[in-house]
Amino acid sequence: MIEGSENLSTTLELDELRATERANVHFNARIQDLDGLLRICYAAHSPQEIRNLLENLDEVADKFDGEIIKVINRFAKPSPLGFRDLRILLSFPESPGYTGCLRVVASQMYESSFACLPYMAASVSIAAEKTLSKMGIASSYIVVIDNFTRDEPESLTLVYGFPSFEIAKHYAETRFRQCLATLNKQVCTLEELRLAWMQQGEDIIVGQTNDKDAFHLCSDMLWEYMTEASVNFGCNWDALTELPSIKCIPVSEYNAYIESLID
Repeated sequence: MIEGSENLSTTLELDELRATERANVHFNARIQDLDGLLRICYAAHSPQEIRNLLENLDEVADKFDGEIIKVINRFAKPSPLGFRDLRILLSFPESPGYTGCLRVVASQMYESSFACLPYMAASVSIAAEKTLSKMGIASSYIVVIDNFTRDEPESLTLVYGFPSFEIAKHYAETRFRQCLATLNKQVCTLEELRLAWMQQGEDIIVGQTNDKDAFHLCSDMLWEYMTEASVNFGCNWDALTELPSIKCIPVSEYNAYIESLID
């Protein structure tokens, strides 16, 4: 079903640090209470490919030795911002307690969403500050954007309480580059790494409440960071989150802010 497009497909099991963060922030659960998280992303070349997938879902499940739990078709009903994809949630009888998500996106959608990153980042930053303002908090912060779950409520994680903007920026850049180093193990070229990052990677915004000039978007340095991706930066990016002042929460005001723009 997906033969001939291996260069457009990536499969990734979330590392324990990111899986734990997502479990705690978005699902109010401990990671040991969640199923394994296998994420498979496929960029379709044409509408016909997507129709073929929808018409042959049993073959798709068989290809991954899985069973279909649920199909979410956002080609039929796109997100409020117009993002379209197909998500097929899978279970794996041979690996009880393990689940996966096959996400199918038109390759053109990846490119258009990549071009819109600066505009999306601006909206996310405003929503993050509205979230913190509602809580009465003034702080340096970062927002992690999960590209795999783009335009879903759980795609945004707000981390606040950094001692300074520079420390928040250092955390963001270290985490961003480590993510690229992980993805780089699956690919052979910089262009493949760019696509893998769009499918499975993270973008990170750094900001400071009440200071519009304090802003940094890690993907602005994507090409520079990709040339360093073969270097293993380690996983110590999470060490700062162990400080008592650091908290991780959802960007609760994002949907309301986007709806206000659409209205």
